[in-house]
Amino acid sequence: MVKFLLILLTILSFSSFAAEKVILASYSHGSPAIKRCEDKVLAMYKKANIEVEIKYFTMERALAEAKAGRVDAVLGHPAGTEKIITNFEPIGKKLATLEFALFSTKPKGKDINKYKIVVLRGMPFVEQTLESLKIDFDTNSEASAIAKLINLKRFDGTIINIDNYEWAKGLIPGLKQVSPTLAQFEIHHYINSSKTDIIKKLKASIQ
Repeated sequence: MVKFLLILLTILSFSSFAAEKVILASYSHGSPAIKRCEDKVLAMYKKANIEVEIKYFTMERALAEAKAGRVDAVLGHPAGTEKIITNFEPIGKKLATLEFALFSTKPKGKDINKYKIVVLRGMPFVEQTLESLKIDFDTNSEASAIAKLINLKRFDGTIINIDNYEWAKGLIPGLKQVSPTLAQFEIHHYINSSKTDIIKKLKASIQ
């Protein structure tokens, strides 16, 4: 009987430890802004002594994985994302404030709609902003594909975070900012609301 209880306690202890692991969706295009957010989020989990497994997706796929419940957390997304992935909630302090503008290889013009614009799919708040400003655009799920399309002159420009300019210029020679800031978002880390024990540990370590 004693041996059985010891085995049972061992199994329960192992299950408790395994439950501490978080599957985190991050973004495969790996811009400097993403890496800075990743460093902050990983430091938060490390402080709370929670193991993290990172899986890399396009931004569009990361949201789909979260909606389907195949990941426990999303690296960072604008405030209000809980309305899009309704079973997730923000946790911790804001990771960053990001400003977005139009960047193009063509000269700066007065009318943004004169540019043929392609936007990284999976940024619904950016898309909503452009739609509200009546700016026409197409989307593509891969940052590398967007760079290729602009380099091939099939599109004139794209909407990117201003802090990522130097990184983007390395992918698209001659790229420059041709609009003022079009949108600004506070970026937060999101976690599945069902992960109550992990949320408690994170909140306790943040305080």
